[in-house]
Amino acid sequence: MLKLFRVTNFKNYKDTVELSLETANQYDFNMAAVENNIVKHAIIYGENASGKTNIGYALFDIVIHLTDNNRKLQNYRLYKHMDCQNKPVVFHYEFLINGVSVIYDYEKASCQVLLRESLKINDREVLNYDYERKCGYTRLAGSENLSINLSESGISIVKYVKNNAVLDNSVEENQVFIKF
Repeated sequence: MLKLFRVTNFKNYKDTVELSLETANQYDFNMAAVENNIVKHAIIYGENASGKTNIGYALFDIVIHLTDNNRKLQNYRLYKHMDCQNKPVVFHYEFLINGVSVIYDYEKASCQVLLRESLKINDREVLNYDYERKCGYTRLAGSENLSINLSESGISIVKYVKNNAVLDNSVEENQVFIKF
């Protein structure tokens, strides 16, 4: 379940925009909208052209490089903020999966070009890759002997490990990773 989302330099958002779904306020009026102190049903509203759709595109950017789902890349044509074309777009996701904290950070030069990627489970970095320096690592049980050279493929390290490693299913960290 998504707890927190942040994005910087995406479309009309030059500065960092944050969407927290943790229930800092009282939701006694509608407990059906809350699970594990996280809002599971929310509405984003505002004036026309205020950026509601772009928040949705930013939230779902993760789908572009982690899944094989049908993608509408035309919606990501104008990717970076016009004033920051020389800076990456920075994404930060925090999830609660099986009661475990999962933090996924990545940077992109464009819609389909990853620059850096990091995945933490319970504050332990289990995956990291720098596409510019062409180096990275995985610390998931069962992925120790996996050759990690993603520089030419452009594939996400998360997707690469998921599809190519034989992970030990008895390890909770791996169970959380697979569910992620």
